[in-house]
Amino acid sequence: MLGVVPNVLFFPSEEYIDFNAKPIPFRKIGYASLEDFLIDSGDFCKISRNSSGKLLVKVVESEDTAHIRRLVAKQVGVILVNSP
Repeated sequence: MLGVVPNVLFFPSEEYIDFNAKPIPFRKIGYASLEDFLIDSGDFCKISRNSSGKLLVKVVESEDTAHIRRLVAKQVGVILVNSP
């Protein structure tokens, strides 16, 4: 499932489809590619590609998202990966 967890790489397109049952609508909002959309979305992530060319996103934690991560961590059954 897609989430704000620091230092975790994920396949955004596949995870979005798993979560929302449809692809990310980047074309509807004027972007030619998912990568262009993510690059333009701000400093919340770093983008790369794996050896087979799939888009990978590393979430960059800010003070705001760190606060959210701490709140989520207090919920029962939530596992944080590589959290500080």
